[in-house]
Amino acid sequence: MEIMIQDPTYASSMRLGEALIDACKQSSNGAGAFAFAEENGIDLFLSDADFRNYIKTNKYELVIGTDSITDVKAIARLRAYCKSYSNLTVYGYVHDSRKYLFHPKMTWFETSTGGLSLIGSGNLTERGLYHNVEMYAYNTLGMADFTKLKDDWEDWLNYSIANNLVFDIDDPIIDHAVNLSASKKVKTLTGTKSALGALGVTGTAITPQLSALYKTQPKIISIKKPSTPATPKVTKTKTKPKKATTVIAAPIPPVVPVVTASLAAPVWTVASTDRVLIAEVPKAKERWKQINFDKASFQNFFGATPGGPRGTYRILLKNVDAAGVLGTTESRPSVSVASHNWRFEISAASGIPYPTGGNRPYVVFSEASTRSFLYELLMPGDVRYDEVDDYVNMWKKANLVTGIARIFTDVKSLQPITPSLGLWKV
Repeated sequence: MEIMIQDPTYASSMRLGEALIDACKQSSNGAGAFAFAEENGIDLFLSDADFRNYIKTNKYELVIGTDSITDVKAIARLRAYCKSYSNLTVYGYVHDSRKYLFHPKMTWFETSTGGLSLIGSGNLTERGLYHNVEMYAYNTLGMADFTKLKDDWEDWLNYSIANNLVFDIDDPIIDHAVNLSASKKVKTLTGTKSALGALGVTGTAITPQLSALYKTQPKIISIKKPSTPATPKVTKTKTKPKKATTVIAAPIPPVVPVVTASLAAPVWTVASTDRVLIAEVPKAKERWKQINFDKASFQNFFGATPGGPRGTYRILLKNVDAAGVLGTTESRPSVSVASHNWRFEISAASGIPYPTGGNRPYVVFSEASTRSFLYELLMPGDVRYDEVDDYVNMWKKANLVTGIARIFTDVKSLQPITPSLGLWKV
């Protein structure tokens, strides 16, 4: 067993999002259960290039909680991935959450010698996968231990399906469950029901359909049922979830989605002490959005691992425009190839032709957290470009540099002389 510590101030081990990808790269079929899922965390896992390659030939089964953080955007995203990946199965856990929450955070994968398991505190959210302080165990299991784990998983999942607790992600009862959770969140944040009324939602009452479903589910018990004599092991038949309309013997009408405001992501901000890299981007033979870096920049600024030990590492990037508006989170592999070409891609340069003439674009990176960076692309003809270009030319002259600039500085040093950058408006 290996304990992994995800801490923004401690960069020595894989973050949970990296470990998920690391595990699926060396495994076959897998499954997992996570209490909370958000759109950005789902994308960081399920859209990763290595997961896309994994799911082509392996099956993955995912159970998601619906009683707290998981919202309508997350459900829509999971449904979209199920349509894209025929080997992906996603379920929602639906229960009366007035007494307890669905709160697991674990996953497992089969290997030729047994399996791998990741069990800890992180959820399927960007913060849980990459930015929060989390701890988890990354376990390599022998055949006997893995068989026991898989049997326990299948017993629990079959029980939950048989007792009307688990449903396909496409089932309309899922919408009722996440809407109830979102309604409670709106009421908690506002202290009133007015915000719900504006959405056409009448309070935080449990819908008749959910109430009918809860009545079919088992009660909480404290007494363990007597064990039955051991029987020879047989291959289990996987139970498929029933449709909720069949369970409650009534139609389930659509609901008005309650969309809650996303919580601010405090990691994607700029502080005066944050490290900054100014990268001059030369013209490439192919796509110039793939930026090459020298070893010092790649390793000492981005925290990548050229020639390092086994492990999967990701650099997270988020583009900032001139107004300080953040783009989507981009996940990039951060392990170099043997040719010593250390590079990764920035989405902001997609579809933009390389400028003519002698002026090269700049990218200004600001370190937000462990292997997580805000960046701003600057093209000639923009006042932001001119400010940075003046600084770069001054630096080159002072340091007798004639080649491509890679300048290490920090926010407090750069901000006063580049006041127009969108980074300072985040």
